[in-house]
Parts: sequence; structure tokens; C-alpha cells
Amino acid sequence: MPGSVTIYLGLSGLSSIFPRNWLIYTLSSCVSLIPLYTVGVFNSFTLSQSGMVVRWWRARTPGWQRNILVNGLGAMTTGLVLIISAVTKFQYGAWIVLVLIPILIVMFLAIHRHYARVEKEEQEQDAVVPQALNQQVTFKHTFVVPVARLNAVTIKALNYARSLSNNVTAVHIVEGEDRNEAEQFSKEWQRVLPDTDINMVMIESPFRSLIGPLISYIDALDQQHPDDIITVVLPEALPSKPWEYMLHNQTAFRLKAALLFRENTIVTDVPRLLGRGPAGLPQGRGWRFVDLPWGSMLILLMVAFLIYYFTIVR
Repeated sequence: MPGSVTIYLGLSGLSSIFPRNWLIYTLSSCVSLIPLYTVGVFNSFTLSQSGMVVRWWRARTPGWQRNILVNGLGAMTTGLVLIISAVTKFQYGAWIVLVLIPILIVMFLAIHRHYARVEKEEQEQDAVVPQALNQQVTFKHTFVVPVARLNAVTIKALNYARSLSNNVTAVHIVEGEDRNEAEQFSKEWQRVLPDTDINMVMIESPFRSLIGPLISYIDALDQQHPDDIITVVLPEALPSKPWEYMLHNQTAFRLKAALLFRENTIVTDVPRLLGRGPAGLPQGRGWRFVDLPWGSMLILLMVAFLIYYFTIVR
């Protein structure tokens, strides 16, 4: 049900773009929307009346003959008006509705077929579940924790992975050609985690790529241990202000997208909320009106004004 509501809202928003752009194209002339309104309304009336005719024919409830006659007469009347309006107002904007409605119908049918196919596949898989529940299944886990630097968020992610399995590997990608980076990180690892049993692997990436070398390492692990479940634990620092999200965790987002369709691979987030104390409570002076991103908002306002000036005023 929530998915159906999301699709309905998405397609409704998509269908509203065309009249909006048409209104801008005609310099805010509301008269130009009348053909769209006429064809859209009588098209809806015709489809609803025709749907009721089909329903009465299938249900055959008491009084269906009278109901099917009334709805059939209504469908023919509104359909006749629809045809006349579509022909006479075609060049004045009615063509938008005539093109948009079939496209939406095809989209809805495609979505319906997708859900039907998924439901059928789930039913076939669910038939095996009662037998699988009677069998004890033991999973072998391999944990991989990407580590850029050793901080509180990374240590928390390593401790989380180590509490679940003994097979934990921290992976550090050495960017560029700086040979001192690998040596400095190794010394930092020995200083912060001197007695840990967590494996640490450093991978050189001369082209400053993070996702590619990490995916290649996970692929190699998958080939070495094909029966293991690989869990990638991502330490993430979450800012306290929504407009700061775009400044953080971009690499984590790209890594999640790259691992989304991998078989036997699980991605786990270990978040830490920035701007909060150890107990998770807000700290500092709190939110103030001056904290809003006034620079970005001013730029967006200027862009919106320029679009309005060059598309409508001129």
C-alpha cells in the first residue's frame, strides 16, 4: 500500500508538469488551459462510466440491467463530447492530454505487471520456507570495515564488527603516490590499536580511486570464501543540520550503490551524530536563525528570479 501511494503521488506530480510548462509557454494565459481541462474531465467521465458498465456486467447484482443502461448512456454521452472536444481543440492544447493519458496507462500497466511478477516469485520462494525453517543453517561471516582515518566513528565501527565476528578486516585505501601515507597510517594503527586481533589491509590506489579498489578487494574475498556472507560496515558521521548532508558521506553513498546488487553482501551503517554529546543529547548553543544557509538560499532565489524574468516577463 505505501508503495502504491508513492507511485500515485509520483505520477500525479509528473502529469502536473505538462500543464505547468504549457502555462509558462502561453505566458500565463488561463484560457489556454480550458481545452486541457475539457478533454481531461470528459475523458475521466467516459472512463469511469465505462468502468461501471464492465462492473455491472461482471457482478450481475439485482438491478444490474437498469444500472448498466444508465452508465452506458452516460459513457456514450461523455464519449461523444470527448471526441468533439478532442477534434476541435486538438491544436489548442488538447493534444497534450491525448498524448499523456496513453503514456500513463502504459506506465500503470507496466507497474502492475512488475508487481504481479514479483508476487508470483515471492510465492514460489515462500513455498520452500517451511522446509528451510526446520533445518538449522549456520552462516559464515566476513566483516570488512573501510577505514579512512582512525577516529571515534571508525573505532566504533571496528568494535561493532569485532563484537559479532572474529573475522574482521580493516581496509585502508592509500590514495595517490604518497608513500608516507601508508607508513603514517600503519604507525597510527599500532598506536591506537596495539593489541587488536583485527586484520589491517592497505591497498594502493595511484589514481585516487576509492570505490574501485575496495570493490576489487571484496570480489577477491568472495572468490576465496564463496560460502561466506560479506558484511561491509560503514562508519558514517551524520551532521545535525539537514542542509549539511551533502557535505558528508558522499563516498559511502557511492559505495552503497555499488554494493546494492551484490549477492551475499550486506551493508551496515554505524552512525555517529555530529553536534551531540556522548549521551546523544544536543550540545552547544543549539540552533539559531543565523545558522540557515543564507548564501545558498540567496543563490537559489536569484536563479528563480532569472528564470521567472526570462520565461514569463519577457
